[in-house]
Amino acid sequence: GFVNDSVSLVDMRLTVEQHSTLLAAFQHDAFLDPPRLAELSDGTKLKTDSIVRWFTIHRKNAGLSDQTEGHEKNEPTRPTTLDPNRCNHRIALSQENMRAMKQKTGQGCVLANAPFRRPVEESENNFAYFEVKMIDPNGKKWIYVGLCDEDMRVRDLPGCTKHSFALSMDLIFWNGWTGTQRAASLGECIEDNAVLGCGIDWSTQKLFYTLNGKLLGVAYTGLPVTRPLYPCVGLLGRTGHGVEVNFGPTFLFTPSTHIAEIQNMREEQWIQLHTEDPLSEEEEEDSDYNSSQDIDYDSNDWDGVVTSEEDDDDDDDDDDDEEEEEE
Repeated sequence: GFVNDSVSLVDMRLTVEQHSTLLAAFQHDAFLDPPRLAELSDGTKLKTDSIVRWFTIHRKNAGLSDQTEGHEKNEPTRPTTLDPNRCNHRIALSQENMRAMKQKTGQGCVLANAPFRRPVEESENNFAYFEVKMIDPNGKKWIYVGLCDEDMRVRDLPGCTKHSFALSMDLIFWNGWTGTQRAASLGECIEDNAVLGCGIDWSTQKLFYTLNGKLLGVAYTGLPVTRPLYPCVGLLGRTGHGVEVNFGPTFLFTPSTHIAEIQNMREEQWIQLHTEDPLSEEEEEDSDYNSSQDIDYDSNDWDGVVTSEEDDDDDDDDDDDEEEEEE
């Protein structure tokens, strides 16, 4: 079957440029959605049925079926937008679900519409990466950017539960899996319109961050790469701040050009602030995750981080929030 498929590829008589373009697209995502199919057709001057045939053959040769890991063929196989179905009610999505803005005080998060998954075939250039542009962050408007698993609750903040990792806008890395925090080696804070990037090196299981196209460093080694990992953004505090997400393929930072730097960088190159045992649910209720941050704790305009079951009725609080705003 492989020989026949290879002959079929030869029969297509692709130019080197066409083959390279299709191969790069395949490595980014082995499945095609209609907009991407049209884009490749325009870029390669190939008919859409030829491109579909090329992808079908390559998926078969790579051991991928049209239905893989329980996900339907027509569902996203990689993150493309934010997910309105996994978005806290305090956050409003716009611009085709590429912008998330805080519309109510408190905390919450929004996940991407699909997770990053470890590639079937290992290679030197195995990265997953996305970027977000910060919109109006300040001392009462906090932003968290990171990854989470499918058990993440939208009422929580990424990095503040055991299901997630995140970098906050003051460049503190929050590791919910181990209960640790780390300060980035760069001594600057994230400002309005800054672009924060978050990436995975699948081969070394490293989580790394970038800022305005420059590598901040490796925040964690030992990611649970066998799990699907969703890009996730958390918003805390007042209203009016948010992010614009970019899932590629064009970024300020290109991971493939920094392979050696990322893979040789040690987690210890980040300054460890303190290490604690993972918080139990009882400890989470009494813990202040933001004790080291310079935040105005005025209860009138900052709700505080909530990671415990006390927010279980979060979705039922809409009416109460509206009454408070009217008052």
